[in-house]
Amino acid sequence: MKSFSNAAFAFYAPKLYHYYCETLQKLYDHHPNLGPPFYGSIWPSESGSGDAACLSALHNDHNNLAFGWCAIQPVGDFDNTTGGHLILQQFGIVAEFPAGTACLLPSAVIKHGNTPLLQAEQTRKSLVSYAAGGLFRWVEYGFRTWKQFAAAEPVRSKQVWAQRRRERPKFALSLFSKVEELVHDHRHVFGL
Repeated sequence: MKSFSNAAFAFYAPKLYHYYCETLQKLYDHHPNLGPPFYGSIWPSESGSGDAACLSALHNDHNNLAFGWCAIQPVGDFDNTTGGHLILQQFGIVAEFPAGTACLLPSAVIKHGNTPLLQAEQTRKSLVSYAAGGLFRWVEYGFRTWKQFAAAEPVRSKQVWAQRRRERPKFALSLFSKVEELVHDHRHVFGL
C-alpha cells in the first residue's frame, strides 16, 4: 500500500514529490546514518492507529510540512458504508473510505478525521505516512535549528526569514500542478 500512495503522490503532485526527493536526499547525504525508512515510500515517517475502532477526531497535523501531503490508508474488516467515513471539514465532505484505499491531503491545513464504526465486531485501523516540516527547515537552515542558524548568522537569518515570509506561499503553490499541467510536469520532473 505504501507503493500505491507513493506512486499517486508522484503522479498527482510531481513537483511537490520532487521537492521531497531533493530535500530528503540532501538530509540523507548529510547524515549517512539516516536513510529512507520504508521501501517504496518517499515519506520519512509513518504512524498507525492503536485501537480497533480507530476513531480520529477532527484535527490538523501542525507539525507536518505546511504545504506537504500525507497519505491516509484505512485497513481492517469493516463495513465502510456504515462507519469509518473520512471527514474533510473545510470542504463539507464526509465520504465512504473503504479498507485499502488512500487519501492524499495537506494534513497541516485541512482539518480531517473519521466517523466511528457502528458495529462492535468490526475493526478499522489507519496507516498515515507523512513528513515533518522540521526536516525541511533543518536542511534549509544548513542542517541546524533556526536558533543555531540565527546565532551563527544573524544578518543572513533575518534576510532568510523576511524572504520566507514574502515568498513561501508563492513557492508552495508553485509545487502544485493543475490538471492541464500534469503531462508537462511529469516530463519536466521525471524526464518522461
